[in-house]
Amino acid sequence: MASPFAYPPFEKRGDSLRLLILLPSEESKEPKGGAKDRNRDKDEESNKVKVDDGYSDHGSDYSKHSDSYSDQDDRYGDQDEEEEEDNNDDEDDTHDPISCELVPRTFASKPVYECLSYTWGSEEADKRITVNGQEFLVRKNLFFALRQLRQKTPRALWIDAICINQNDIPERNAQVSMMEFVYKRATRVLVWLGLAAEKYMAVDRELNIVRSADNAKAIATHPYWSRLWIIQEVVLAHELLFMHGSFEISEGTFESKLDQEYFALEKLAIPLLRHRDRKDTDEYRLEMLIDKFQNAQCFEKRDKIFGLLGLANDVDDEIEVDYEVKLFDLYRNLLDFHQAGKPIYEGFFASEIKPEVDRAIRLMKISSLVQKMFEGAVDEEAKLRRDQGNKNDEKKFYYARGALAGEILYLGPTYFDTVSSHRANKKWKIESEKIYASMESEATQELRQDDMEYSKLILDWDEAYLKRIQNVHSTSSFGFRFSAGDEDTLPDGIGELSLEEAGKSGEGVGEEEEEPRRFLATNSRIGFAPPGARVGDSVCQFWGTDVAVIIRRIGHEKNDRWEIVGKADLSQKGLRDKSSQKISEYGLNFDTTKFEEIEEAMQEWGFNDTMNLKMDLDVLQRLSS
Repeated sequence: MASPFAYPPFEKRGDSLRLLILLPSEESKEPKGGAKDRNRDKDEESNKVKVDDGYSDHGSDYSKHSDSYSDQDDRYGDQDEEEEEDNNDDEDDTHDPISCELVPRTFASKPVYECLSYTWGSEEADKRITVNGQEFLVRKNLFFALRQLRQKTPRALWIDAICINQNDIPERNAQVSMMEFVYKRATRVLVWLGLAAEKYMAVDRELNIVRSADNAKAIATHPYWSRLWIIQEVVLAHELLFMHGSFEISEGTFESKLDQEYFALEKLAIPLLRHRDRKDTDEYRLEMLIDKFQNAQCFEKRDKIFGLLGLANDVDDEIEVDYEVKLFDLYRNLLDFHQAGKPIYEGFFASEIKPEVDRAIRLMKISSLVQKMFEGAVDEEAKLRRDQGNKNDEKKFYYARGALAGEILYLGPTYFDTVSSHRANKKWKIESEKIYASMESEATQELRQDDMEYSKLILDWDEAYLKRIQNVHSTSSFGFRFSAGDEDTLPDGIGELSLEEAGKSGEGVGEEEEEPRRFLATNSRIGFAPPGARVGDSVCQFWGTDVAVIIRRIGHEKNDRWEIVGKADLSQKGLRDKSSQKISEYGLNFDTTKFEEIEEAMQEWGFNDTMNLKMDLDVLQRLSS
């Protein structure tokens, strides 16, 4: 068994990094004047393809790229069988082995280097290279990139998989925290898009453009574009060079001369490149970056946040890079950071919205979004914490502002009966039609269609999804209709007695069911309610998210206390409805704490459906899971 690789220690004077010095190929070291060198000199001008400003051979300057494989004849022409065979030999790590040196450098020494932006891949690291005289295993994609990047003189590179000891968590934390600085200090970022289908390459020499539908397809489907870390790497770069096999294209070429076969590359690269002009704007706040890049992929869930920290203009050291932090704790830290942030002004009256109102409007969205990005891990850790009693949790409350979107008119079959019983579905249809009869024909038709689509969608639910439609038992968390920020006038909770009174006033199910039940509500809301829901309960929705909560008024009509019954699921039509969106536009920023005056003001503005929830962390997490 090979000994662990011995990483050279960092310099102790100031912030440091390690640089990989990629040494020339042994085959390129033939003495000057040899046959290979003479052939290269003879054919140099005819064989090179200049793309845009051109980077085909620039000697030892580390800020330029040169190709050590220019002896492969016309690299953009059709290859004969022998050449194709040689190309396949690239997988052999013993042929023309890759040799490097790994050296520590301080930023104070002003090192000159390029960064490599690429995809790691999911396969094992089984390709051998030599680093400081020791064997070092890398993944296939990086192996091919290193072969292509070799030039006639040593080349200084920063490559995360090699320059950071990935098994040393403290080092990894520290280096990832500096990633922004590493990329900003690089002379250029090299974007590696894998090996090209060189067999099919052809060149339009007048336009200096490679024409190949096969290469365009390979670029368009390359996993590089879905990777989260590339966002920071591309946006922060001083200069970019895209590399696909031996083909190179500079950043400016996308805007000017890209041929139709490379439309796919243009379509993928241009939107990302445009972000380079936005990085110093207010768009680059952490919560906006999380929203914008929520679907970007990475293997390590924490990196879905850590990979955006270097871009965020509003993050100092409030969110620390720590690969040992529990995802629940990272989620909680993000919520606290969000709540302390300044408002995001959007909409006609946005500048008049109080900071606490803006934060309350957006809370449920960020809570739900982060949990989705962590793929259920927060929910799993939260359940474990509940089982352990949450003994170390401080009692901190969060405020969310939403909209009363409908009132439950009918509670139908359980989820199990819905997917298994023809009779239950028949009864649901009959009872639904009675309610439809009072609607206009167009609305009835739309609701029937929505019900049919929803019936198909719920068949894909697994047990984990179904469990999220759950009751919430809490006397410290509740709903109210005062303005957010007036919490000093509120009691600590609603009390067990109030909950008992609320239960007596409900109509419908009698004893509590154990399964979610299908419901039909006013304003064309169809969905599944938590087991504890009753006819007459209200549906509350929130801006920018699919979160729906069932709440129940406690006591008489003017009593401003609402029990949080639990989390619901709504059909797509209910989620598309704009009743909760308008709260973001206007904010309902009322200063009064008198319920009658709030009602009057809401009616004047045309809004009679604002609802605030005061929640502890446990309730917030469960409702937005």
